[in-house]
Amino acid sequence: MGNVRILSTFVIGIMVAVIVCHAAPIELVGDVINEITPEGYDLMYTLSNGVTRSEVGTLTTTSDGSLVITVKGTWAQPFEDGLYYDIEFSADENGFRPRFVLGKNIRRKVKGSE
Repeated sequence: MGNVRILSTFVIGIMVAVIVCHAAPIELVGDVINEITPEGYDLMYTLSNGVTRSEVGTLTTTSDGSLVITVKGTWAQPFEDGLYYDIEFSADENGFRPRFVLGKNIRRKVKGSE
């Protein structure tokens, strides 16, 4: 479990470094969807560099009666080859679980890669 956490942290760190080192200023594209309700929230946005994030948080009662927010979402990073590399994640009372999705690399149109 410790090695997986270290690897996940490393992958996320590399992806953040790529974003930070990107030369163009990064801005929001379109609207940010951020809906908060008593049952949870929805969040979705896209950045000018092609990064997308989508997540849903739901208020849940655990077996011992505690209230927790369970979160599921995706974060996608475009690279110069035109592919998006996705991280799917979930978090709940048992911790944060990111998953780098290799088999689902979806070829999408990346701004500036035409």
